[in-house]
Amino acid sequence: MTRLLRFIDKDRQTESLADKFTARFTEAALASTAKPARDIAFCLSQLALSDKAFKRFLESWKLYEPALYDKEVYVALCAVVAKGKKSVGGGKKDKDKESAGGEGNAAKQVVEEFEAKMAAAHTERYESYRASRRAEGLTVDDTD
Repeated sequence: MTRLLRFIDKDRQTESLADKFTARFTEAALASTAKPARDIAFCLSQLALSDKAFKRFLESWKLYEPALYDKEVYVALCAVVAKGKKSVGGGKKDKDKESAGGEGNAAKQVVEEFEAKMAAAHTERYESYRASRRAEGLTVDDTD
């Protein structure tokens, strides 16, 4: 997959792929295993999202929130957020940063708040997942 993603060089293509991957999370979260969600999260983490695509990713929270119970999905989506934080924080030249004033700080604060929201949702969903597995009489593996 990483080899194929190297051929994508336009922001419009990246945005389109990110939207399509994010939309697939609704189906993947309903699957009996976490593998489809893991695959989609991995693909998203490999994309270099533009600011516009990253904003859309943040806005489509409800699509991938149900899949946050899985640790691998969470780690991959954290990688997406980390890349977005870098692009928001270091995407402009120094002169642009000075003239932009608080815009960069406000955007970075939004990303940090989202990161905290995602961590809280992961913890909540993971504990709920573990409780449901125990209620069904299944063993709970922490590496799951």
